Amino acid sequence: MDTNRNIVKTNNTAIYQSFLQVFDNKFHTMFDNYKEAKQAYRYESTRKQPQVLIQSDGEKKEVVTTEPLSYYDAEALDLLAKQFTDKNYTDKRTYLSRVKSAQNVFDEFYSEHRREMSVHFRNLYLLAKLVAETDNVDEVGNLKIRETDRVEYAKSIRGQLCEGEMLLLRYNCLTDRGEKMQSFVNQFNLIKHLSVMSLLEFKKHRVKLRSDREASTLDSHFIELKKKLKEYIGYAANEQTALWEFSVKYSIIMEITPDKRQFKLKLRRRKNRPPTRSDGTPLIEKALNLFVSMNELKELYKDFIRESLIVSNFYLFNGRNNTNVTGTESADDTFEYAIIEYTSQYIISVEPNQA
Repeated sequence: MDTNRNIVKTNNTAIYQSFLQVFDNKFHTMFDNYKEAKQAYRYESTRKQPQVLIQSDGEKKEVVTTEPLSYYDAEALDLLAKQFTDKNYTDKRTYLSRVKSAQNVFDEFYSEHRREMSVHFRNLYLLAKLVAETDNVDEVGNLKIRETDRVEYAKSIRGQLCEGEMLLLRYNCLTDRGEKMQSFVNQFNLIKHLSVMSLLEFKKHRVKLRSDREASTLDSHFIELKKKLKEYIGYAANEQTALWEFSVKYSIIMEITPDKRQFKLKLRRRKNRPPTRSDGTPLIEKALNLFVSMNELKELYKDFIRESLIVSNFYLFNGRNNTNVTGTESADDTFEYAIIEYTSQYIISVEPNQA
């Protein structure tokens, strides 16, 4: 019996390796097509170079020469994305209204770069579709791909996405052109490291910052906070994850009702911060301190909740008409609070097919 089982196991392993090799060959062919499509991006710029010339009479003359510069591949893609986010966008209406107007700005940008972007996003879609839709077993029950292997292939895709690509992918998925890609982006969490402070919709908050370093600090903060939201809402609201004290001055408290239809995030700011130690004020405090009033902080975190729970999953988790996010302020002797509340018609979802 043991011999028979070993033979069956060996045969199944050989069959699986054969299936996996076929899949792997197809994946890498499509992966190469995707990378080749990204290489088609080109960004042209110039660099001004001051020089001092000595004239025939010995006098010095300062001149500025202009040197043409060309960028390609991911570097060009990041620069194009920056060109997009640097656009003069001044919409200060509610967040979901800004999402719609930002889509219009993106559509204009897409039309300017349609040749490269259409091929790029089509190849990315086909690659993600292959990984997502390959059946686990064939028609007679032989294993074709394990979920652990599927995850590794998905990570290979995610690891290729530069910051600019994630940003443009997010906007493209909000259009009719990118609708088919939405579920794959969600399934494989392809924009988990998206820089929200680079979004046009966050420009009203971004202008309060003084440097890219502060924007990067807030991006890291919000990426970590989104991860904590998922852990707290998705995994039985563990009390250990309800409080996040990320600095002496600032902390976050999360609450959710037993039916998981009402989520509350409280940003807590200490009124009298103890003196800083020799290592100085943390970067996250310096960044948040630029939002002087609690109302400014309330609006920042309210937009973050809307982006995280509603927009960034393309309305697939909680519904397009399920967007009731409100904000209030309060205070006690020790703290000031910005309180953000999301009231849902259904169980709040933070991942695909969550019950």
